[in-house]
Amino acid sequence: MPPLWVKINYLISVLAVIAAFVVSLATPGFTVFLGFSISLWLLAGMMFIYGAGRVALDVRQGHTFFSAWVFPVYTYDAKKQDVIKNN
Repeated sequence: MPPLWVKINYLISVLAVIAAFVVSLATPGFTVFLGFSISLWLLAGMMFIYGAGRVALDVRQGHTFFSAWVFPVYTYDAKKQDVIKNN
């Protein structure tokens, strides 16, 4: 991911956490725990969407995944005709 996108994603993540915390302080029925939970679910959702996008991109490019264990994951790159590490 380009460095600018990484910075933008960090900024969005921090702003989402701060926004949920501020709303939890201002709204009586919205507790701090609820705000924190929503923030964590939002971050987990963003990471899941990013991961799914990476897998979809690799599948669309024709990479074949294999691994002896959970990590590291290797893919076969037909253009290079070699196995490359792809975590």
